[in-house]
Amino acid sequence: MSSRELRVAITGFAGLDDPQSGASVTRALRAGWAGALEIHALGHDAVMTGAWMPDAADHIHTLPPSAQGGEAFLDRVLQIHESRRLDALFACHEPDLPVLARHADELARRGIRTLLPKPERLADVLGTKWPSALRAAGFDTPPTLRVTDLRELSVQCDLLGYPLLIRHEDLATRVVHNADEARTVAGAMSVRGGAVLLQRSVAGEGFAVSLVADHESACRGMVTLRKLAVNADDRLVCGSAIDDPGIAKLALEIVEALAWRGPLELEFVRSAGRKSALCSGLRCCLPSWSMMTHWAGCNLPVVCLQEMLQRESGGEGKAAPGTIFLQGIAESAAPLDEVMTLQRHGSVNGGAGSRGRVSAGTSPVSELPAGGLKVAVTGIGSFEAINPGIGVARCLRQSARVSEVHGLGYGTLDSGAYQPGLLDTAHRLPVSEDPEVLFRCLAEAHRTRPFDVILPCLDGELPRFIEIEDRLADDLGVATLLPSRQALERRSKLGLFDGRRRNRPLGFEIPDSRIVESERDLLKSLREFGYPVVVKGPIFGCMVVNGESDARAAWQRFKDQEDSKVIVQAMIHGDSFALAALCDRRHELRSAVTVKKLALCARGSTWSALQVHEPELAESFAAFLREIEWTGPVEGEFIRDALSERFYLFEVNPRFTGWISFTAALGRNHPELAARLAIGEQAPPEEALRGNADSLVFMRSCEEIRVRPVALAALSNGGIVRHERP
Repeated sequence: MSSRELRVAITGFAGLDDPQSGASVTRALRAGWAGALEIHALGHDAVMTGAWMPDAADHIHTLPPSAQGGEAFLDRVLQIHESRRLDALFACHEPDLPVLARHADELARRGIRTLLPKPERLADVLGTKWPSALRAAGFDTPPTLRVTDLRELSVQCDLLGYPLLIRHEDLATRVVHNADEARTVAGAMSVRGGAVLLQRSVAGEGFAVSLVADHESACRGMVTLRKLAVNADDRLVCGSAIDDPGIAKLALEIVEALAWRGPLELEFVRSAGRKSALCSGLRCCLPSWSMMTHWAGCNLPVVCLQEMLQRESGGEGKAAPGTIFLQGIAESAAPLDEVMTLQRHGSVNGGAGSRGRVSAGTSPVSELPAGGLKVAVTGIGSFEAINPGIGVARCLRQSARVSEVHGLGYGTLDSGAYQPGLLDTAHRLPVSEDPEVLFRCLAEAHRTRPFDVILPCLDGELPRFIEIEDRLADDLGVATLLPSRQALERRSKLGLFDGRRRNRPLGFEIPDSRIVESERDLLKSLREFGYPVVVKGPIFGCMVVNGESDARAAWQRFKDQEDSKVIVQAMIHGDSFALAALCDRRHELRSAVTVKKLALCARGSTWSALQVHEPELAESFAAFLREIEWTGPVEGEFIRDALSERFYLFEVNPRFTGWISFTAALGRNHPELAARLAIGEQAPPEEALRGNADSLVFMRSCEEIRVRPVALAALSNGGIVRHERP
């Protein structure tokens, strides 16, 4: 092969909070490949957020869904090849694999190298079929049932018992705890077509193995992880590279039995007192934690590319034990014209990965000013949900007025705590409802590394911070910008949807709502509303209800959260919008940014959004905030009814929004302004949006964060991590 840039196409850049692996594979290739690379991202949607991260793809292309027909899919790949002369192709989106595997020889004849399983082997295990294939080959799996007829679901769930994992070939795994919840989740998954897989949750030590087998089914590289943490839906959040001969031997036996070639990801669980492990998951591509394999010394994407090109890799690669990673997030602002070009024409060319992209990341620590405000922020985790403190810290890092940023978290696995470019220090706060305990811990953190301002970023902690607000100012000299308890209650869901604000001239609508305190009243209100409706918890959580079984599942879910009341709300159909606002101590709006949401994850978090001009909505929301006497950051979430085009307010979040880093990219850095208002600066005139504000799209993607064991131990045992400047 010539010395020119190697042109590599990669699929699988979507997936939101359950990410496909394309972005991670790209990062690993850029980190580990010795030569020059030109990366082409392939996907089925212009808003494939992983492809829009800075330094991810050089060119982005859309493909027709493989389900629409293999010929159209293949023709599009070959069309891209004709103009770009691709050298290799990584398949990181499982539904595309059958088409690519069937046409691997044709791709090779055209000069596109792949490393794919044989079509017949792939057909045996893809999607929800892998448990049957493994059991037929003599391997143990947790009890599983494949469901194609949802009318049989309840009986089959009862056979397996709870909790259950429900899997779908193209969706995130969900954990359910009762039959009503199982019907709701399986019903939503079945809309995509295909079968769902029910799997009993097995207690024990979890492992994940990723490997690459060559064309002769010989393993060329393997990385084994111990699962240190998974989230509520059993997705790997934190893992450590280990050397476990038993797990490795079992993985190699599966490769041999399947006569596998190409990448393979396997999950195992080993119960206490059991020598052998059960195979609890199988995916036919590289993992979403591929960058971790580079840090562990066995870069599997590089091994895979070497095998594609038939280059000598130096034998089987082995990972060094002890490397730890956490799942984190990356954010950027992509040019709207490039996103639209991709949507209209199918390709964005000319160095899209390095041109015109505004990073919502962090500045190197060494470039920060020596003087300026020292600001502490809470909510620096992304374990179950993406806390706003990560975006707040990113904004503060981009401010010339801020010299230090300190993180305050509640867990040892808060991803922001381990990012030196994001924080100077990270402190662990106590999980306690007692304001006195919180104050003592903040006083200790302040003694260790003084700060001028605290910006709380989590709903549930605000009452405690309000309780100690005066003591923070008087005893520590630490400023805050907080609402009153009364204002906090007025914007709560129970306060907002109690019926008193309906039919008032607010400039926007309040959805018809009922507050109920029993399952019986819930079912009664549903008969009044009709279906579908939305059921919400008073603090967090939201479920769409399409029938009585959904309603019972919703009631049980909120009951399990110890919620004694739920809110039933009319379903509004239309586009979703959010308005990030900031009010001073006189309750006057000092800055507002409105976005239209383009992509939402399963939990409702915004993963892509476009800034829009809605001045009447901003003025109406400002009047509402004055009425409830609000101080500090706040987010209003709206739906614009598709028929009437009226905005409906369905949430008021009493803190910075999760997409707050976008405000800095737009030229309105809300966290910086909040810190300045907190210390008593006169509010400056609202900053003008940057000249390109109308042409930027917020994008979010998952990324791995390398964790030093000494840092993990420091936060776990000593309650603090220090990231010293160079």
